[in-house]
Amino acid sequence: MGSDASVLAPRDKSTSTRDRLVLRLSQSHVRYEEVSEMETTQKCVGCGMPMVAASDFAGADTSKDYCRHCAKPDGSMQSYEEKLDAMAGFVAKNEALNLVAARGVAASRMAKLPAWQGRVPSPRAYPR
Repeated sequence: MGSDASVLAPRDKSTSTRDRLVLRLSQSHVRYEEVSEMETTQKCVGCGMPMVAASDFAGADTSKDYCRHCAKPDGSMQSYEEKLDAMAGFVAKNEALNLVAARGVAASRMAKLPAWQGRVPSPRAYPR
């Protein structure tokens, strides 16, 4: 890629902040495509990941409201405990926390997401 390939950049000061340029790779060439964040970006109800491309959605099915990371191999959505375990592992790895602390962080973040509002994690301990 050349030096002119910037990944998310506002167009100019007169453009709404929700308008942006998105870098799209299309086979062997790079092209810029203007998209409106409000029109194209959904957030996964299970983990909060932005879903822009069809490949971001579970099974590449844009009618689903959860992402490929929240889907089981059969395409159904993971249970609360499955997602909590996966998110705790992700948080532990990326934020250098032990699994007990990471599970608390993950549970706190998940409580703010539509799929898990009102859920309480089971009082399960991880080995130290």
